[in-house]
This record gives sequence, structure tokens and C-alpha cells, in this order.
Amino acid sequence: MNESAQPTQTRSPHFQALCAAIADLGLDFHPHPTGNFVVAGVRMTSVSPVFAFSVSEHDPVLKLKVILPLVVPEERRAAVGEFLHALNCRMEFGCFRIDPDDGELQFGITHDFGEAAGFPGDTLKRMTLIAQTTVDGFFPAIAKVIYAGMNPVQALEQGEAHYFRLRGCDGPGDDPGTSE
Repeated sequence: MNESAQPTQTRSPHFQALCAAIADLGLDFHPHPTGNFVVAGVRMTSVSPVFAFSVSEHDPVLKLKVILPLVVPEERRAAVGEFLHALNCRMEFGCFRIDPDDGELQFGITHDFGEAAGFPGDTLKRMTLIAQTTVDGFFPAIAKVIYAGMNPVQALEQGEAHYFRLRGCDGPGDDPGTSE
């Protein structure tokens, strides 16, 4: 964590705990000067998105928004929306979103950690890993729908195969990240 990333005393205790937990993950991050969120660039295999971590000052809610470095052209938004809807129906944690007005593509995941438990650094780590694996796993398929005009159903099949390869398994029944 660099000097500009040091949490200040004017920030909420939740925000200070968020900064400490992100520093523990080894991410280079920068607190936003006007809000209770921090931004970190994360380099992955398929894409280098921006991770925006936030925590409410009054509610124990941890949010992670991953902003992908592309804008979906208007003529491809319906196809990408179809792909994301089908994908989101299969996901257990988080969801992809597309802004219908400007085409910005995001992945988001939220966790209500409750006051009694304190700030969940381990949960932040799991949320970050889920976001990294999910975005990295499905980004190539999203790009194929956008730039190659691939059918969303076919792209979803390819995306799932890529995602499970990244997870080191053959499919949902073989996924080491599940307890089934």
C-alpha cells in the first residue's frame, strides 16, 4: 500500500478495515477522495479490469464491482444481454450487468457481514477470488459475442468450459470450489 492509499481518521471504521484487508491481499489500491470506496487495477489472464471495493459507513455491507475495460456497442447489447442473462441464471455468486444506456459491462458481488462478526477479511478474499475467476473465465466468451458476433448459447458453452478449466475441473460436478 502506498502513502496515498493510507486510510485516514476521517473515514469510517468499516472503510479503514476494508483498506487493511485489501492491503493484506497485496493489491495496489487507491481510496477515492470523496467516498467509502477504493479502486484497484487487477491483471488477469484474459482482461485487466478495475476492481472497486466499497463499504457503507452505516450498514455492514461489502460490495465489489468489477468494471471491464470495454463498452458494448449498441448493436451488440441485446445479444450480450441474452448471454449475460443465461450466465447469471447459472451463477451462485455475483452477477454480470450491462448498462443499457452506455454499454458499460460490470460484474458485482455483495456480502452483508453483520455488526457482530466484525469486518470479514477472509470473505473479502473469497469475493475477490470469485470475481477474478468468474470475470477471467467468461471474458473471452463475452468478447466473442461482442466482436465476433458469436451466438450467445454457443458462447456460453465455450465460456463455461474455459471457466471450469481455470478452476481446474471438468464441470460443476467436479468443481473443487463447491461442497457438493
